[in-house]
Amino acid sequence: MGRPKKNIKNIRLKRSYVHLSEEEYSQILTKSKNLKMSLSRYMRETALSSNDIRLPKIRFLAISEIRRIGNNINQTAHYLNFTMKHGGSVDNNLLNEEFKKILALLNHALNELIIK
Repeated sequence: MGRPKKNIKNIRLKRSYVHLSEEEYSQILTKSKNLKMSLSRYMRETALSSNDIRLPKIRFLAISEIRRIGNNINQTAHYLNFTMKHGGSVDNNLLNEEFKKILALLNHALNELIIK
């Protein structure tokens, strides 16, 4: 008597390749062995667990700051369009100062994303 046939829904046809350093591979392999699981099963169950990875708070704040910057740029564009449409003139010094502020905020947010 042979092994029972697998249900067609349970057949795994897809492969995924993961790039790991020696240290990462060693740590994952040790964890899977400690749980008496195959490496594939351990990685599958870990990836599909309900413990979703969350962005660190600093990155969340940087992303929020970038959204606010986008809003500032949008408001500036609306001001320029309205002013030009109605024959007004634009104060280039004021506009230049606003863009300097926006650029400084953007640089700060990007540094938070890259450094952390």
